[in-house]
Amino acid sequence: KKKFLPIPNITFIKHKSYLPQILLLKSLRLSLGNPFAPSQWHTIFFRTFVVPISASTRNALSLFLCNFGAVATLFIIFASTIAYMWGAYIVFLYIVCFSRFRSPPCN
Repeated sequence: KKKFLPIPNITFIKHKSYLPQILLLKSLRLSLGNPFAPSQWHTIFFRTFVVPISASTRNALSLFLCNFGAVATLFIIFASTIAYMWGAYIVFLYIVCFSRFRSPPCN
């Protein structure tokens, strides 16, 4: 028997490649009032991806992203052509979270 992952009000997702959409829908559901509230995305992003990384590493990483933002964007576009689902999800996270994670030297 195949096991499907049920999500309320949404048809069953039958394939692993839809995981980004599942994560995105869960994230949107966590922030019902304003889906793009920076604090909500900050919390979701760090709980999901950046929990083990220390604050100093985060600052260094954000500074790196600021200095090499164009390269990162090109790489993300390149990745999205190879793996569309994950690439699109990364682009979405990048756009939504980038301004939030920027360190002062970028402004």
